[in-house]
Amino acid sequence: MTAPPGLRAGAAIDLDAVLRVLASPTRRRILARLATESHYPLQLSRELGVSQQAIMKHMRVLEEAGVVRGVEEPSDQGGPPRTAFELTTALSLSIDVGPALFSTRLDVADAAARTRRPERAADPSAPREALAMRLSEVSKEVSEVDREILRLDAKRAELIARKNRFLHEAHGLIERMSDKYLSRRILYWITETDEFSVPRLAEAFNVRERVAQEAYRELLRAHLVPEYKIRRLR
Repeated sequence: MTAPPGLRAGAAIDLDAVLRVLASPTRRRILARLATESHYPLQLSRELGVSQQAIMKHMRVLEEAGVVRGVEEPSDQGGPPRTAFELTTALSLSIDVGPALFSTRLDVADAAARTRRPERAADPSAPREALAMRLSEVSKEVSEVDREILRLDAKRAELIARKNRFLHEAHGLIERMSDKYLSRRILYWITETDEFSVPRLAEAFNVRERVAQEAYRELLRAHLVPEYKIRRLR
């Protein structure tokens, strides 16, 4: 995804914006607090041991990245409304780096998923015993989900290591197959992409489609393109 810096809440979120947000330990601590419930800047200042002015600077960064928003709430002491901040986005970020591997993936939940209420949300007016029972059920569900995530993470780590081994071998083969830098770069890309086409090649290398077509044909004439990739284009 590509989007200009300085995004506002509700705008598309891109990888660079997320990385800028997560680069600060203080902002990560703020997000951890907001993941539980909305907070006032003064609350965050006291809990994190950071000045309120610094908290507001971090909040502006978070708002510009599109991950939090300020909501006016009435004062419980009859004063003017106060602004509390809440998370507006659910996202998952993965970065894989290895001797022959570099990939990033950012998944952002759609707007409906961010605001959808739980189907079995407990009635807040129910007796405390009923709320505690429901909390116990939810806690159990969370634990089961965590165990499943750990299982999937272990499987993913195994697959990433396997992919890295294959790519390391592929890159060694490509280095021996061509002495042209651009040709090697294109072959690296073709090896890793599963949706190969000349238009995508032109986009990936920021060249005209005619130039991409000629580069691809040159690789074909030299019999350097993997056979199964050629079949996919037919």
